[in-house]
Amino acid sequence: TNQNNTDITPISAAQADNLPDAPLWREAREEELTGMCDVKKTFGPLPVEEAQALDPYFKFMKLIWVFKRKMANGICIRRKARLVAQGFAAIFGKHYNKTHAPVIRQATWNAIVILANQYEMFHRHADATQAFLNSLLPKRIPMTLPKGTTYMGSTYVWVYNAIYGLPNAGHHWNINSHKAILLSEPRFTHSVADPCLFFIIEK
Repeated sequence: TNQNNTDITPISAAQADNLPDAPLWREAREEELTGMCDVKKTFGPLPVEEAQALDPYFKFMKLIWVFKRKMANGICIRRKARLVAQGFAAIFGKHYNKTHAPVIRQATWNAIVILANQYEMFHRHADATQAFLNSLLPKRIPMTLPKGTTYMGSTYVWVYNAIYGLPNAGHHWNINSHKAILLSEPRFTHSVADPCLFFIIEK
């Protein structure tokens, strides 16, 4: 089957820049970098001289671009670019120690929806933009940016936040999000049956 060039999801920035919708993919990359650098403060500058002092061979974990086309009714409504770490290169004990990150159980989610409907309660689902990036890493990690991408004139950066792709990104997001929930409402009780469930008992 023939595929229109505007229907192609690129696998690299170089390919994205050679597609008819290249300006839209470039805009998606700029949006991601703005969120990471200006909003989340994910990166810190790592000049070439400092990077070379850390490792003369510049063998750092690499960052890559991952692209996705968001569809609705068969039509592309948005192009998304995400900068992720090649987590397979992470070394246990050096880049991370713990990876445990629980997710809500299906039975818990079903019970919440059923109870909310039964008692005519208001329920809302929210999505956190660049969620993992809200979590600080216990130790900064030097990384290499994708070819053609620079930060403050260097292709190397210090990564401060739990960037997608790291084995421990979900672990730190879980810790920090749970702390934020308990700080936002001290009356919350943490469920022992499901670590992702918090509830308030009103007397």
